[in-house]
Amino acid sequence: MRATRRQALGAAVALALIAFTALCCAPAEASMATHGTGASYEALVKELEEVFFALQSAESMGANVTSAAHDLNHALALMESGSEQDLMEAASIIQQVNSSIPGLTAEGETARRMSTAGLATTLAVLAVAAALVYLFMPRLVWRIWARGRRDWKVSAQ
Repeated sequence: MRATRRQALGAAVALALIAFTALCCAPAEASMATHGTGASYEALVKELEEVFFALQSAESMGANVTSAAHDLNHALALMESGSEQDLMEAASIIQQVNSSIPGLTAEGETARRMSTAGLATTLAVLAVAAALVYLFMPRLVWRIWARGRRDWKVSAQ
């Protein structure tokens, strides 16, 4: 289950990275011609880049950033459409994702701590079980063996 979730998370982040790279590699003249005001578009691209890298660092801390990555992909699609209203909506989405990153980071740290605590608990339970088996198994085996042979009669010939 965790491998599947991590694969989906990695795919979402990879998709966002691919889309972001495609956006940044486009020629500046084409983006200015398509999007009208180049200054606001370029500022939005810089902000998207900063939020993406912050999201990437939150993901490396253990946060689940799948929905935030989808939101950034949606903002990227809105930016590519080029209308002023879409650019404002994309800026709003980017700000929303940026404001959610500290919460995601805290959630990731908590999940990592819980995972570590769960692992430590599991290992402690296994160690206690191994110690109990080591201490009580010989007695248990001999009792079972004796009960199984209690009706036997030994004769000396």
